[in-house]
Amino acid sequence: DYPGKNWVAKPKVAMLFQIMSPAASRTPRATVLTNLFTSLYLDTLTLTTYDAQVAGLSWALTSDMDGLGITVGGYNDKADLLLTQITDPLVTCLRTKTPCDWANPSRFETIKDEMRRALENRKKAAPVSRAMESMSRIMMKRGWSVDSLLNALSHSNIDLQTLSEHVLTVFDQVHVEGFVHGNVPPSYAKSALDTVVTALGAKPLPEDSRDTQQVVQLTAGRLFAEPHTNPDDLNHAIELYYQAKEQGIGVDVTATLLGEMAAEPCFNQLRTIEQLGYIVSCRSRPMMGTYPPAVNGFSVIIQSSLKDPQHLDQSARNFVDGFSRNLTTMAPEVFEAHKKALLAKIREKDMTMSDETGRLWGEITKRRYAWDRVKQLEEALQPLTLEAVAAFAADTLDLTAHSMAVWVYGKKMQPPGDDELLKAG
Repeated sequence: DYPGKNWVAKPKVAMLFQIMSPAASRTPRATVLTNLFTSLYLDTLTLTTYDAQVAGLSWALTSDMDGLGITVGGYNDKADLLLTQITDPLVTCLRTKTPCDWANPSRFETIKDEMRRALENRKKAAPVSRAMESMSRIMMKRGWSVDSLLNALSHSNIDLQTLSEHVLTVFDQVHVEGFVHGNVPPSYAKSALDTVVTALGAKPLPEDSRDTQQVVQLTAGRLFAEPHTNPDDLNHAIELYYQAKEQGIGVDVTATLLGEMAAEPCFNQLRTIEQLGYIVSCRSRPMMGTYPPAVNGFSVIIQSSLKDPQHLDQSARNFVDGFSRNLTTMAPEVFEAHKKALLAKIREKDMTMSDETGRLWGEITKRRYAWDRVKQLEEALQPLTLEAVAAFAADTLDLTAHSMAVWVYGKKMQPPGDDELLKAG
């Protein structure tokens, strides 16, 4: 508890742990197995943790490209008991070669089928979602397409035996980071971390063995075109991304301000005047690897049933070029209004304990550990001038130097051949 917060203190706690293990997502097959394990484990413990949930406690086991995550929240007098209950069975049964409660053949097959259907449904997502997903996958060191995950899932050797071997591999060497937030003493946090580490019983993961997620550095203009995986969708979509050359908090603030300044004229030109489609957006586009700083940039997103991706891309380029050229003509009072609006967003206070937990945990998962991030953002924004933003735009919004375009074709259309794409690019 402390003065200035916007909520009444309660005897609650949130415990969050990230378990870094490169083996969890090194390949599409590993990613599928990890997701199967988290789903099966959650399903198995639903009944045994029901009473805890009725008593106001909650928990989750998740997976991402860096490994797995464990979350426990609720009243602090029993949360530590729930943490023990959900972590003890994780891998102990495999190491002691005793039957695992989660190794249920019928539930395993059901969850495999549910995962297959979920992946098939992802293929039917809107083209704009497909474009953004493809952009993220292309721009990251590790990222797997829906088709590659479905292919891995379809193999006959995806069974409980294979899953058990995979779980042992995942928990063989790990690096654990934790955050305990709420009305508890430091000793409570240390005990919670000990509980997780003891339950995993893993060897420490050496720093040079951490297969970290990284962002691709663009050194030229690139173009990737693909047909939509739902041939019945009548829309096309694009994402045009310009990558900033530098990183750091100054670039983050400048890119965010540029996105705020572009949002309204972008919508007015591409949606209202050109009437390209209902989904039109211009914004900053930060991409985050395992370690900071984030790689920021600027993104234009359009979905349309009226124009094909080549036309949408050209319209996006024309807008970006014109906007960048005319930035210095923006009225000073308009620029200051944009700065004030962004400063107000930065200064927004946490309204609940959950808000504060999420903000602080974000600093940990991004490995920034900048507890005074709000102050840093304010200090970076206040001296920013229109001339500085215009110079950043001129340097960043260079199509041939460091950009990536993703085109998604709907209406059962196929992308043009490479020669045509080269002409389009």
